[in-house]
Amino acid sequence: MRNHSEMDLMLRGYGLTTAKILYHFPDHPHLLQSYIWQDYDIAPKFPVLIRFIEFWKTRLDGP
Repeated sequence: MRNHSEMDLMLRGYGLTTAKILYHFPDHPHLLQSYIWQDYDIAPKFPVLIRFIEFWKTRLDGP
């Protein structure tokens, strides 16, 4: 999706989507961290965000 211009994405139905993800590392469960994710995605199913969340769950520590 990175090879399309912003205008092309908007014409195809994509909109800028922002998610604030709160997480903690297993070795510091009392410390809450935040991560801001932003990309173009299609509402209401948000396939790009879902792919990122699946990547986060399978490859990164910090639920």
